[in-house]
Amino acid sequence: MGKDSQSISSRAYSLLHYCGRRFGRDLCCASLLARFGKHSGSLLRAAFLSSRNDVLANIAMIATALLTVYIRSGWPDLVVGLGIAALNADAAREVWIAAQKEHKGSD
Repeated sequence: MGKDSQSISSRAYSLLHYCGRRFGRDLCCASLLARFGKHSGSLLRAAFLSSRNDVLANIAMIATALLTVYIRSGWPDLVVGLGIAALNADAAREVWIAAQKEHKGSD
């Protein structure tokens, strides 16, 4: 095993530990906000989407860490990063639409 593969493995284990700790907290927040996520204003919708995206991102990063240890490559990180960016862009669009509706309703 070369120096680069040891470095990748070490970073993957660190990522796995970090995401595992955050997963429980994010899951709790998302479940508390889930009952209000679709029926309230844009700020609560943003909080719900943020929590939901954190849970999904943690699951993806845990899977990526395990995959990275197995295949000894950094490519899974790039793929997951792009997926998380797309997920957050979609959430931003949803919040923008909800905020526009609120603004039109207050006029």
